[in-house]
Amino acid sequence: MMSVLWALCTVRLEVKFLDPGMTNCSEGVPWQVHGCRSRTRVWGSKMIRYRRSPFPVNVAGSVWDVPFLLPLCATIDDKIFCVHGGIPRVFGDTDRRLELLRDPRCPRFYSIEFDPNDPPELEMYKRLSFELLWNDPADDERECDASGFGPNSKRGGNIFSFGLKAIQDFLAHYNLQYIIRAHEMKQEGLRLCKNAQVITVFTSSQYCGGNNSAAAIYVGDGKLRFITHLPGARSALSSPIVGAKPGGPIGELS
Repeated sequence: MMSVLWALCTVRLEVKFLDPGMTNCSEGVPWQVHGCRSRTRVWGSKMIRYRRSPFPVNVAGSVWDVPFLLPLCATIDDKIFCVHGGIPRVFGDTDRRLELLRDPRCPRFYSIEFDPNDPPELEMYKRLSFELLWNDPADDERECDASGFGPNSKRGGNIFSFGLKAIQDFLAHYNLQYIIRAHEMKQEGLRLCKNAQVITVFTSSQYCGGNNSAAAIYVGDGKLRFITHLPGARSALSSPIVGAKPGGPIGELS
């Protein structure tokens, strides 16, 4: 997510973190970083023209290549797992989801779209990447199987939902405490779910012309603090989720 913000600021310096409507592009289509290099370059170029950037389109194309050279996920203090979508399913008999990404033999590819001609190993890495980008927390735990994963009725296709069992197994296996992810617009900008172990943060206010808040999370001094921007409000600090005082902690790292 930070790579996206960096790209936006590089393309047009006056595009700010909490710029209302910054996700709009020409033709009225919501902008996002897709899992395909060609699509991202196309929509990135359209956004350049929409914003009347002083940079030529070929420069814009280079800027939009940057996210594809960055990690799919990251950890903070070995306690917080950060990702765009969510946790992926286990591939194979042993849980090596994060180890597979760290493996220097992990292939580099610019599209996670599935190709029937892909060899099995490449297909596995694409599915792993795809689910990291697009999986969501389950709305209904009853739809999850014994492993804690289930279908994602909101998105369909090869996208899955992950429930409490999957979350607890993942956190315990990698000795983590929280999952911070994005991918879903939340009216308050932030949403805690699954025993407050999953935190969804959405960084664009007034998304697609709506009236939602934007949010960010600050991690420091062993605590998690959140900032929300309410459209039209003077203060950017509030805590509508847990009722704490503005800027107060919502969790502690042990």
